Amino acid sequence: MKFNRTALKWVCVAAAMIGAARGQTQIDLRTQGKNIDFSSAARTRPSKTGTLVPAVCMIGETFLKTDATPGKNLYVCTAANVWTVQGVEVPDPTGKADQILTNDGSGLTWQGFGGDLNGRSGAVTVTGLGGRKLGSLTPLDGQFLKWNGTSNQWEPTTLAGAMSVFGRTGAITVQTGDYTFAQIAGSVGVSQLPAAGGDLNGSLTGATVVRIQTRPVSSATPLAGQVMAWDGAQWTPQALAGVGVTSLFGRTGAVTGQTGDYSFAQMLGSVGSGQLPSAGGDVSGTLTSATVSRLQNRPMSTTAPTSGQVLTWDGSQWIPQVVPSGGGTGGVNSVDKTLSNTYVAGAKQTFVPSLATSGINVTPGTLPTNAVAGDISLDSGDANKLKVYDGGQWNTLVTVSDYVVTFTAQTVVTINGTTHRLGTANLNADCYDGANPSARVEPDRTVIDPVTFNVTIYFAAAQTGRCMITGSGGVTSSGAIGAGMASQLGDLGLVLTSPTALTAGLNCSNATPCNVRLGSTVYSLTNSSTITLSAGSGTLYLYMDPSGALAAGHNLTLACFGVCGAVGGVTAFPPGSLPLFTWTATNGLWDTNGGSDKRAFLSTRNLGSGTGIVALDTGTQTVMAVDSATVPTYLTMAAVLDFASIAPGACADSTVSMPGASAGDSVATGWPANFESGLIGMMRISASNTVSVRVCNLSGTTVDPAAATFRATVVRSF
Repeated sequence: MKFNRTALKWVCVAAAMIGAARGQTQIDLRTQGKNIDFSSAARTRPSKTGTLVPAVCMIGETFLKTDATPGKNLYVCTAANVWTVQGVEVPDPTGKADQILTNDGSGLTWQGFGGDLNGRSGAVTVTGLGGRKLGSLTPLDGQFLKWNGTSNQWEPTTLAGAMSVFGRTGAITVQTGDYTFAQIAGSVGVSQLPAAGGDLNGSLTGATVVRIQTRPVSSATPLAGQVMAWDGAQWTPQALAGVGVTSLFGRTGAVTGQTGDYSFAQMLGSVGSGQLPSAGGDVSGTLTSATVSRLQNRPMSTTAPTSGQVLTWDGSQWIPQVVPSGGGTGGVNSVDKTLSNTYVAGAKQTFVPSLATSGINVTPGTLPTNAVAGDISLDSGDANKLKVYDGGQWNTLVTVSDYVVTFTAQTVVTINGTTHRLGTANLNADCYDGANPSARVEPDRTVIDPVTFNVTIYFAAAQTGRCMITGSGGVTSSGAIGAGMASQLGDLGLVLTSPTALTAGLNCSNATPCNVRLGSTVYSLTNSSTITLSAGSGTLYLYMDPSGALAAGHNLTLACFGVCGAVGGVTAFPPGSLPLFTWTATNGLWDTNGGSDKRAFLSTRNLGSGTGIVALDTGTQTVMAVDSATVPTYLTMAAVLDFASIAPGACADSTVSMPGASAGDSVATGWPANFESGLIGMMRISASNTVSVRVCNLSGTTVDPAAATFRATVVRSF
């Protein structure tokens, strides 16, 4: 059967029209739509709308809640029947100029800058640091921020510092005189020294004499008895020709110059004017043609005097004037006793000696009550002794500072007070043997008579050597003030010789060495030391270190010259040192009464024994020990023992060495911590130096004890 296409077309149209007449046909866009474009639609509305969110939804559906806040009114079905609002509401920016949008954890808000910042975005000003205010002052070049505690803010401030160096500013360069050698610490290193030259060869610290007065010295090795002789080209070792000199000034051996070898009368010729120093003081010119231009350092007028005139002080100089009439009691030769004479350094008054009368006489009397430092008086209340006032007290001047006596094979040495003439019972005696070098000898005892001042020294055995008697109650001839001594020792004293200088061992010499003993070792000092203070307030600690070196420990600014060394940062005597003295200082000056003697603190105290302590004096030393009759002594032993298997009811024995134990001593036992159950034991001192250990088995079965540590203690109170 064939169909006409035109007829079929009309049939389809008719069918469509019939369908349309029956109702509109709906299209399912899920399956019938493809590349749907609504951009040309008059309007589109993809979401449901309303005021109530539907209770039922499928994932992907959207709903616009018309009564909700814009920005929070779009809902999306994110799970079956679950709606989720989309978007976040931005706060209203009205009136929020120069503020920034911030999140406080629950929502967005507009806020301005705060804390240490001020202003707006792009033009922020820092007004503080760490919550502390910044000042508004304009800083200058080179200034720093500094906290002002008064105004409680940071402010620009010029940093304080050194304004000048050595009195100079700008670019400082080294100049001569910036420092003195006294200001440079330490000592010159060997590598810093120049090479030896002239008559020397090698280094300055290991120089070899290769010439004498630029004349060469032979390197030939000399023989015993040879002398250096000039052979026309060099000094060479040669045998001495002729008899030679047998003695010089009555001395042989290595003869050195001594006082009295020559007198001026034995010197030929006369001193040349070129050998004399220039005139000074009150005279000018040369010593052979001197002119007196001052008297007692006061100027003299150059006006020529006329007959009868006298020198008169006009307030500024001595001038020749006519003698005024009168002159007070005694006429022109009267003395105004209401005025004192002042003499400067170098000025002298010379008194011509006389066989009949003395040159100077000070009338004895009671000590003045209104004295000043430097006053001298003869104390009629103290046997007319000469005394000087140091500004704080009167001190007796002695005629000698020490006295030395020699002796041979003596057990008792006596020096009468009229012989040593120290005039005091406050004395110290130091004795040395006859060896070279000499060693200090401790006397058995020393007795000083408080009335006659006789000194008697006793030795346990006969001794040969010398003893030095030293007085320690007055001042030295230089007026030095001594430290208050705890034991009145004379050796190695520390004295104040000026407001900024202390001298240690003022009288230390080869003949009278100052000794310090550390244990059984004696160190001898034969030179004095000067400790010069330049600044600071604190304390000097003078001590002998364990190596025998004299040290000046301090927390001041000072230097030590002589045989001592300065040690900074010291605030107490170091462990192992031997304390000698302390001396305090204030503001760069030594305190007048700041010295304290720390030597031999037991020399004025009796050393006795207490409960449980025994002191045994052997004559040369005191031995301190524990009294075993009062304080128990202990012997201990610890040993590892390994007993064999022990049958039920049986015992096993072993012995251990304990030196010092005696048979019958009581024993405190110490059993192993892992001692097997059922075992018991006992310990006893079975013989000298022997501990017996017995272990018994009460367990009912055989036990093989493991190796373990057994301890025993003997307590002895006799």
